[in-house]
Amino acid sequence: MLLHFVFPAAGGYSVSFPQYAPTLGALVFCLLTGNPAAFTDILKRLRPQRAHLKWYACAVLLPVSLIALSALPLPMLELRYQPWGGDARFYILNIIFMLFGCFGEEIGWRGFLLPALQKRFSPFAGSLIIGTVWGVWHINFSYGILGFLLFTITTIELSAIMAWIYNQTSGSVLAMGIFHLLLNICSRLWLWGRFGVTLYAVQAAVFGIACVIILVISRKDFFRRPYLTEREESHAL
Repeated sequence: MLLHFVFPAAGGYSVSFPQYAPTLGALVFCLLTGNPAAFTDILKRLRPQRAHLKWYACAVLLPVSLIALSALPLPMLELRYQPWGGDARFYILNIIFMLFGCFGEEIGWRGFLLPALQKRFSPFAGSLIIGTVWGVWHINFSYGILGFLLFTITTIELSAIMAWIYNQTSGSVLAMGIFHLLLNICSRLWLWGRFGVTLYAVQAAVFGIACVIILVISRKDFFRRPYLTEREESHAL
């Protein structure tokens, strides 16, 4: 966070230096344990796979739908739409910064930590752990303790949704980065200026419904302990 004081102009754009901490942590861990190939494997999972095209589409449509549904009731709750934007350069730079930032997180969260957890726990338990760490890591106390708790609930719910897509794509880090990127872009486009306890409560409800649906249709796999993707199973043979 101190880098924002060194580069104050970053505050005008979607630059968040701490977003690269999960990737750095994964890299350091792999190097310290003498297993740099594990980090190389994570980077390989950034490559697109034709067999997973429908799930890439899901990684686009789900976050867009979730944010759109979250925005729908806000005017009735006296949270009016506020535009987020500027000139063409503003949008181009913001999207570029968000692109690198989101993948900077996902290489660590879902590229490294999720598969490590799923070797011991179910996807459900892994989602709870990552979602809690993800929420606390943001240190989002801007809207008090209640806002922090609701925000953390939303990160847990998102972690479950993303774990579902992750496992359907045999561990695609690309799909995770796409999901995270679209989530951030749509949040700025449709929710800008309306962040707070009310919005987080609405999102907790919307994301929660999506989680319940996913848990019901995938309950056999989602609660299986441990859980290995097809890729991991082939490596274990």
